[in-house]
Amino acid sequence: MFCTVCSAYVNEDAKHCGACNRCAGGFDHHCNWLNNCIGEANYWDFYNLICLYLVFMIVFQVVSIIGFIDGTIMEKTWMV
Repeated sequence: MFCTVCSAYVNEDAKHCGACNRCAGGFDHHCNWLNNCIGEANYWDFYNLICLYLVFMIVFQVVSIIGFIDGTIMEKTWMV
């Protein structure tokens, strides 16, 4: 296939991204958070990033709940 925007030959599953102004093979979407196209070259890295973020959020929630139960977060030392 030939991309008329890029003026280059690309694979059948490639799609041109208007935000990056380039073609990406196995194009899934353009991620505004990473400012990069997500495709077959970096899909698993993106998936691992999402999973790592989920683990971080779970650990953060557990630590916050333990801090509230233990009282270390809500110590009322300002009430004398």
